Amino acid sequence: MGTLCVIDTEARQITPDQEDALAILARQAVTQLELRLTLSEKETALKEVIELRSMLPICCYCKRVRDDDDYWGQLDHYLTQHSEIEFSHSICPDCYPAAEKAADDFSAQSTAETKE
Repeated sequence: MGTLCVIDTEARQITPDQEDALAILARQAVTQLELRLTLSEKETALKEVIELRSMLPICCYCKRVRDDDDYWGQLDHYLTQHSEIEFSHSICPDCYPAAEKAADDFSAQSTAETKE
């Protein structure tokens, strides 16, 4: 922070006003050092929070993600809630046969239920 040094050629006594001013200056210096320490601690804590928030708990099997309330949901829902990302859903070529079969099965089941 710095050093304050006063040198004179002859010994003198400081006045009460000078003594008060030096005490005020000392308190200001200590306060400044404490503020710098607090700021440094807060910056470190903020870096840790940012690092932890950048980690996304995801199931390695189903790919669902866990939110802050310990709820496991779909990745697209999580990202929509926590960012400005918008999704347009479609079916990739590898999944299309399974999706088509599921749609056919659902349609057949619905038709059977309405006939009953």
